[in-house]
Amino acid sequence: MSLKHSGSRAALSIAALLSLPLALRADQPLSIFVSPALPSSADPIVLEISTFCLLNIWPPVVDGNIIKVREYIPVQPPICDPAPARVNLRQFTLPPLPAGSYTVQQFLMDVAFPETTVFQVLPPATQLLLLDAHFAVTATFSPDLRPARGTQLSDRSGYFWFFDPGTVELTVKIVDGRPVNNHYWVFIASTSNVAWNVTVTDELFPAFCTYEPTGPCLSKTYSSPGGTVQNLIDLGYWADFP
Repeated sequence: MSLKHSGSRAALSIAALLSLPLALRADQPLSIFVSPALPSSADPIVLEISTFCLLNIWPPVVDGNIIKVREYIPVQPPICDPAPARVNLRQFTLPPLPAGSYTVQQFLMDVAFPETTVFQVLPPATQLLLLDAHFAVTATFSPDLRPARGTQLSDRSGYFWFFDPGTVELTVKIVDGRPVNNHYWVFIASTSNVAWNVTVTDELFPAFCTYEPTGPCLSKTYSSPGGTVQNLIDLGYWADFP
């Protein structure tokens, strides 16, 4: 597609507009990014869509497991600043979606792009697997010891939420402190005065403990009563067992 510049504006001919869908599909397909990268069925999902500023875009429509994004060329394209063919980003937030696989399909002037974006929505996790799945971490909160939902941040840390996926209630980090004192270190930080329990389980001790009938794995529960906010540090319990 060629653009003829006149001063700070571009004169787009009708022929150029009509040829734009084919040019975009063949040479510069637009991109869609999903955030968070691994959404759960409790997370709002943000679609970040790159588009040319002379294109109008309608909000995405969820049709089963297909998310349709439609774009069209207006009769009078908007004037872009600074460049007429500049690529810009648009964001659309979808409500939480049921767990499953979703395909984002783009349409330009009702013509489908051959490229698609596929992402998975997972059920809300109830545990964190830290240090290469050496430790499993779960949490419950009052009333009734309800299971908290976990979100993994890295191999060493994650957080739990109680009532709202956008509100962090507990963060947990486990560090390999063996070079210092031959123990693994557990850090729990709370931002809630709700009563809670955090259970850390060593998935590797005793050996094969995750398989029946070997027996339960070594675990320890850390607790905070209601009406207070507590942060806990344990540097001496989790030894480097043989």
